[in-house]
Amino acid sequence: MSVSDLARERRVSKQVISKNLKRWAAAGRVVSTKREGKATMIRVAEYDAARGEIGDLARQMGEAAKKGALLDSPSPDGAGDAPIYTYEQARAKQYEADIKEIELRKLRGELVEVAALQGAATAAAEAMLRAIDQLPARAEELAVAAKMPLAACRQFLKTAARDLRSRAADVFSGLASRAMTPDEQAHDETD
Repeated sequence: MSVSDLARERRVSKQVISKNLKRWAAAGRVVSTKREGKATMIRVAEYDAARGEIGDLARQMGEAAKKGALLDSPSPDGAGDAPIYTYEQARAKQYEADIKEIELRKLRGELVEVAALQGAATAAAEAMLRAIDQLPARAEELAVAAKMPLAACRQFLKTAARDLRSRAADVFSGLASRAMTPDEQAHDETD
């Protein structure tokens, strides 16, 4: 479903939908999007899962029918006489399939919460940097092995540790941008 269609259905502006997507991405709740021409398409099930509102579509449709919303809705193909209920049933089935796919991919370990991954990457980086910081403590061993003065070995290892820290910082700072999917990069560039 396009951002425009979702905004119309939820009775909010397109900007609200876009802001939600950005806010959730920053918080680690990514919703799949893809570009189709000029429109950004959203998987409604993922949007609702990120929003924390996975509801009963049949109940929502019933409430909308009571209000007359479905009766006044245009047909999905613009023909004007398509059976809306059949279209909504198909959408409901697709929605359910999307939710089940998300759950299955989580169970398989194919989907991981971004926050959990960030925490694990941070812990790994901190452990690696602690090990790098211990290099100067091994100066005495190097001095004996290389038959060099201890001060020179200590200085060499301090310089090596600073260089390794700098390289690690560069790698980890670029990690997030390299991990973005092409769809996310395209969405990020257009906003």
